[in-house]
Amino acid sequence: MSKKGQKVHDKKVFIPYMQNQLTLPISIESLILNDHVVRVVNKAVDQMNLEPIRGWRFY
Repeated sequence: MSKKGQKVHDKKVFIPYMQNQLTLPISIESLILNDHVVRVVNKAVDQMNLEPIRGWRFY
């Protein structure tokens, strides 16, 4: 352990920058398990008639 105000090391660490790197999955859905409950909820919402509340502001 270091004492208060004491430097632990002088080494600088840089992460290489790659402009074309992909950090997010192509599809968020690929991260959700096939049997996860969110798929049931999503299917239920997709089947709802949301036309009566379209345009409402919820804030």
